[in-house]
Amino acid sequence: MKKYSVETDWGWVNVVFTEKGLYSSTLPQKSPEDRDFVLLPLSLPIPGDIPNIFLALELIRLYFHGEPVEFRRVKLDFSGYSLFSRKVFSNLRKVPYGGLISYKALARMSGFEKASRGVGAALRTNRFLILVPCHRVLKSDGGLGGFSLGLEWKRKLLFWESFVKETQSAH
Repeated sequence: MKKYSVETDWGWVNVVFTEKGLYSSTLPQKSPEDRDFVLLPLSLPIPGDIPNIFLALELIRLYFHGEPVEFRRVKLDFSGYSLFSRKVFSNLRKVPYGGLISYKALARMSGFEKASRGVGAALRTNRFLILVPCHRVLKSDGGLGGFSLGLEWKRKLLFWESFVKETQSAH
């Protein structure tokens, strides 16, 4: 496993990689992870020797800098997840930056028509924060639904993407 704490404009994001791909990522924190993590402050370029790691860390930095990035090219390590969760996560990755989808629509898209609650349960276990954008999933009535790290984070991320998308459109 390779572990990095990468500094972004919002704080430090901890990312873990295995030989299969990105295993987990956190939302930004005030301080870096200091146990066994390689620290990559903003002043330090991201090493480019391992393509998937470079791509993931660079896109994370760009995301929190205000670039409308897509993470679909980053390989993920789905170890430990059921086939259901893998399908849900894979389909959720298709929702574009600034886009929204309902739990029901995501269930249908994943081939599980009546599994809206199952989709919510799978998303609660999402360890690929931002890269599998569970913050883009809303209730059918437009309500926020849930978010494993609290609705304040969900609101903040949705506002951020909306703001960046609007700003980009204005240019």
